[in-house]
Amino acid sequence: LHRRLRREPGVDPGRLCVVGASFGAPFALHAAAEDAEIRCLVLVQGFADVRGTASHRLAQLWRGRLGPLAAPAAGLAASLAVFYLRPPRPEADAVRLRREQRVLLIEAQDDTIVPARSRELLRRALRRGRARTRRVALSGEHMLAGRSPQALARTVRLVERWLGLEPGAGTP
Repeated sequence: LHRRLRREPGVDPGRLCVVGASFGAPFALHAAAEDAEIRCLVLVQGFADVRGTASHRLAQLWRGRLGPLAAPAAGLAASLAVFYLRPPRPEADAVRLRREQRVLLIEAQDDTIVPARSRELLRRALRRGRARTRRVALSGEHMLAGRSPQALARTVRLVERWLGLEPGAGTP
C-alpha cells in the first residue's frame, strides 16, 4: 500500500507515514525495517515478544472459562501460533530501522493488554536501532476498538502534531 500510494498524483511521498496499532504494530514495524522508503512510522501500543504478548492476552480472555488452566493453555496456543505463522519479531526489526527513518511510539500508561515487559523490550530495541524515535506515554488503558473514542481522538491529535499537520506545530 505504501509503495502504491507513493505513485499517486497529489501524494507527497515524503509525508507518507505507516501506522500500526496494538497487534498491527509488529507488522508496521516489520514493513519499515524491510523498506527504507518508509521514512515515518507510528506505533500505537506496540510491543516486542509476540509470543509472550499473545499468551498474556489469551490468558486474560480465557481466565473466566478455564480458570487456572488459562495460562498454560494460552502459552501453548501462543507458542503453536508463533511456530506455524512465523509473525514478525519486533525486537529484531526495531534494531534494523535506519537513521533516516523516524518513529513515534505511543504507549498507554495503564496498559493491561500489553505486558510491561513486552513494551520495555520494544523500547530497548528502538534505542539500539538508528531511527529517530520519540516515545509518548498517554494516561489510561489500552485502546480497544469502539470502546475508547476519547483516547483515539487524543492519539490522532498527538500524531497530527508530530507530523506537523496542525497549524503552528512546526517541523516534526
